[in-house]
Amino acid sequence: MANCCNCKNSNKDNVVSALQKVMDKEGYISKESIERISKELSVPVAEIYGVATFYSQFKLRPNAKHSIAVCTGTACFVLGANAIVQTIQKRLNIDDGEVTADGMFELHCVRCLGCCGLAPVCSIDGNILANVTPLKMNALIDDILKEENHDN
Repeated sequence: MANCCNCKNSNKDNVVSALQKVMDKEGYISKESIERISKELSVPVAEIYGVATFYSQFKLRPNAKHSIAVCTGTACFVLGANAIVQTIQKRLNIDDGEVTADGMFELHCVRCLGCCGLAPVCSIDGNILANVTPLKMNALIDDILKEENHDN
């Protein structure tokens, strides 16, 4: 079996480093990667899961193809962010932090995107969108789906 983390020492101090290397290589930390790290470092699987779930930098599932972030900070909240979140939840059948069954979309409610003057603000795949409404969000999702279907 190949060494997944290239660690010289087998101890708990190397868990974070090993998890970071897996994240860099695979984009997330799979169950199999955790088991390999456990074996290589002689650290129980439960402890590795504990570290992986403690730090927000680690993801235990692959990213979706498209990431939607909705700002829920004060300005955005007051101007309708909750309705946008509800629209996405209903349309895509996911909650905050979840990925659609087909792996196409993921939803994240974030505290601030730093564009309060453009509220309500969302980000799709890192692109900031200003003055978003539920209707506009549905249209944006439609556009992504049309583009995906066109590419196939």
